Amino acid sequence: MKNFARVTVACALLDLAAPVRGITTDDLAGICQAMESAITDASVGYEWYVCPPAKIGDLPKSEGTNGPRLIAKGPETCLWVAKQPFAERYLSITKVTTVSADGESFDNTLMCSCNGEVAKYLNWYADAETNQSFPPDGSVSRASAPVAPLPLSHTPILFSVLRLSLDDAKIPLSRSLRKKGFVDFNEAVRKVNGFNTVCTNLLLDTPAIPAAHKHPYLRICFSVDHGYTPVKYEHLSPSGQLSFAVDVNSLTQVGKGLWFPMGGSLTMAGSNLRNVYKAGKVAVNRGLTDRYFTMDFPPGTRVHDQITGGTYVVEPGQSRFDQWLQNDEWLRWADIARRQKLESRDSKPK
Repeated sequence: MKNFARVTVACALLDLAAPVRGITTDDLAGICQAMESAITDASVGYEWYVCPPAKIGDLPKSEGTNGPRLIAKGPETCLWVAKQPFAERYLSITKVTTVSADGESFDNTLMCSCNGEVAKYLNWYADAETNQSFPPDGSVSRASAPVAPLPLSHTPILFSVLRLSLDDAKIPLSRSLRKKGFVDFNEAVRKVNGFNTVCTNLLLDTPAIPAAHKHPYLRICFSVDHGYTPVKYEHLSPSGQLSFAVDVNSLTQVGKGLWFPMGGSLTMAGSNLRNVYKAGKVAVNRGLTDRYFTMDFPPGTRVHDQITGGTYVVEPGQSRFDQWLQNDEWLRWADIARRQKLESRDSKPK
């Protein structure tokens, strides 16, 4: 009943998110708070890739040379399912084909889950030519200290209004917008990523460092035609130089006044590489329970248990792992992500 009330209030606030003249930073903070609380869980099937892609010729030729030993052959196909708090309740499945410097190809499956108490990680790969599977490797650890934490910068949440709630400081965007004297809001509408936007700068609060005090550290652009959903984050250095940018180029409506990023990119300053995100479909507020975020290891997995300090091999019959990889839901989401067919209600900037 409490969750229902929270979502109802959020939706009521979102009704105020239609473009209006004379919007204030307090208005913007209220809209963002509504969006932050409106999504209780999310399921996203998507692709992730680097553009331009790496080439085999970029790999080191000798064993003693530093650098990556494998490169991705095509995009990663991903399923990400999570609920509030998103950094503590999640299940992620990634499938990618990699290739080595000598041309060997491998099909890789990476899984990680966290149910708030226990975190698990699995790495399983097979020869792409012969289909020979190698013994999986897994780990178990406490959720507070996962061996291989899910990098949130590699998930759809990176592009959403919840981005700042999950970074190192964990300060929601709505709270930052309410910090009097440290927000520089520009009401003038300008085109960004094809959207009509208004922009705001968040300013540093560093009185002990006068040279940086009240300098912008983050610039955010909000689409006025999509309920003031953020469509660009520019992270700035104390000198005002761009460090990296997060761009959204497509949104889909997932509720009244509520939009979710369907496509975007992450670009580091001075780099010609872009990390590209393309979603196939998004579902929110499905009422997922913590039980959904507990995965089983497949038979034959060598598990390193960081909680007990032991290592063991999963015996046949101990696991329901095939249900994760072969169930209809995973296949459906993966197919949607590969085809990249956005629904007709998706909004693309003109």
